Amino acid sequence: MLARAWASQTLATLWVALVSMLLVFVLGRWLGPAGFGQYNYVLTVATLVAILQDGGFKTLLQRESASSGLGIDGERLLGFALGHLLWVTLAALLLVTVLGRPDSVAIAWAILALGLLAVANYLSACWRGQGHFGRDALWQVGLRSLTALTLLLALWLWQAGTEAAFAGWALGVALALLLVGFRARPQWRPPAAVYRAAGAFLLIDLATAVYFRIDIVLLRHCGIPDADIGRYAAAYRLFEGGVLLLAPAATVFFRELRLRWQDPLALRPVLRRALVGVTLVALLGAMLGFWLAPWVLRLAYGPGYEAAAPLLGWLLLAFLLVAPNYVLTQAAVALNRERLYALAVCVAAVVNIGLNLWLLPQVGVVGAAWASIGTELCLLLFLAWGVRSWL
Repeated sequence: MLARAWASQTLATLWVALVSMLLVFVLGRWLGPAGFGQYNYVLTVATLVAILQDGGFKTLLQRESASSGLGIDGERLLGFALGHLLWVTLAALLLVTVLGRPDSVAIAWAILALGLLAVANYLSACWRGQGHFGRDALWQVGLRSLTALTLLLALWLWQAGTEAAFAGWALGVALALLLVGFRARPQWRPPAAVYRAAGAFLLIDLATAVYFRIDIVLLRHCGIPDADIGRYAAAYRLFEGGVLLLAPAATVFFRELRLRWQDPLALRPVLRRALVGVTLVALLGAMLGFWLAPWVLRLAYGPGYEAAAPLLGWLLLAFLLVAPNYVLTQAAVALNRERLYALAVCVAAVVNIGLNLWLLPQVGVVGAAWASIGTELCLLLFLAWGVRSWL
């Protein structure tokens, strides 16, 4: 059962990653350098708004759908999530309209698209929490395929611009929700316990975005040459791809942990097996990565990127820490220890910024990779202590 669930989630993740990668290549060629730059800027702005739109409810829905600790049925909790999403989306659209920026139309379409995507993610979280991993896998594959088609169709029929891209994306998500018969009524005024739990997950998402993304900004701030930044970014994208492949197993194990969260004796062996299994997989992946790094970099990015191989090697050491951290974060959420998780991620974000500011002026771009290792080690120690003390 677990093997089937893991296989379905893994195949869906690979398909989504493949379609997304091909779509990025097409957009880069279709929009041209200037248009693609504008698209990525608008996407970055909308992604930050999307964290507020989600409000931490996606993780909360997945946890409470597996085993409720708040005493609120899934339909009501989904209604509270939709109510929050509507308020934030309307406020964001109003703010964009008032500011009247030249790219306000594109940003508005992007906010609408990612808001609809948040609804799709709520549905996915409920299915995962209920153990319907095959159904969720089909949903992820269908959603990504349909949105890619509508996005490209909008670019072709409307105009090759950022507004058309996000309008097509929004249309695809809306059609997908209609096809699965999604119906839910927004609920207002959730209990304080709901917002406390969701707020912790919101803080986690914000802090995680900081410590995973701030290094590129700090590299530029510290005067690192653009060529070195480009090589680091190339290595880091491959590192992120490896992290993405951990998600299916973590998703499946999360439900197993949540079902046993009130029975530490039953939970310990599941957590132990998950930690050992994911660490062995990460070790195998890191060994292959060390061996294949120059070839993979040259194949993926072309000549001139082989010098990023040492950077990828250091990031693969960080990957060995990311793997158990993935399981421990799932355990913290499953055990209602989201405040511990939020505190750990905030500390990690501060440590990451501090290490980057200290190392980058001294050792250059490799300091960013070292900072990633230090950050993941800090997070591992914090989470291991917190989860062990609870058990």
